[in-house]
Formats: sequence, structure tokens, C-alpha cells
Amino acid sequence: MLTIDFAGISFEGPLPLAALPRVAGLYAVLGVRSPSGYPVIDIGESEDICARVQAHDRKDCWERHGAVAFAAHQMARSTKEERLALESLLRKNFNPSCGQR
Repeated sequence: MLTIDFAGISFEGPLPLAALPRVAGLYAVLGVRSPSGYPVIDIGESEDICARVQAHDRKDCWERHGAVAFAAHQMARSTKEERLALESLLRKNFNPSCGQR
């Protein structure tokens, strides 16, 4: 499995939508890879990563910004608060173009 490091946190990816895990954790929406890595278009958290990404309300924004793949950081036994704290840290670090709430 390939991994991508985002601010010291390992994500599995890049992955197609169908390969996203159905567990709790974080997801990253990725743009086209450049020599410096994958641009992060969005970051979020969910109890079920795959289901959340499939039904996401910001898909139009992802498409406008050239989303091509996803990455997942599994946190199977995490609480929503733990996931939100990590999501917040990553959003501050990457300021994703589609990640505004």
C-alpha cells in the first residue's frame, strides 16, 4: 500500500473512490501530482470515510479544482472529537481550497 505523509500523519493513497475504507477516520481529496507532491483540495473526517466521500456536498468544488484521487487515514476506534481535532490541524496546515465550512 502506498502512503502519503501530510504534516507527519500517514495516509493511504492515492486511492480511487471505490478503494476508500468503510471505517472511521480522515480523508483527503487530492489534485494532480506535481514534483512537490499532491495538492490537497479538501480534508474531512467521518465515521465511514467511503460513504462520506460518495455523498459529499462539496463534490462540485472538488471537480472544479481538479480532484483526481483520495487518501485515507484510518482511525477505527476514534471519537468524533479526536477526528475533528486532527482535521482542524490539517486544515490549518494545508488551507484546502474546498475545505471551508
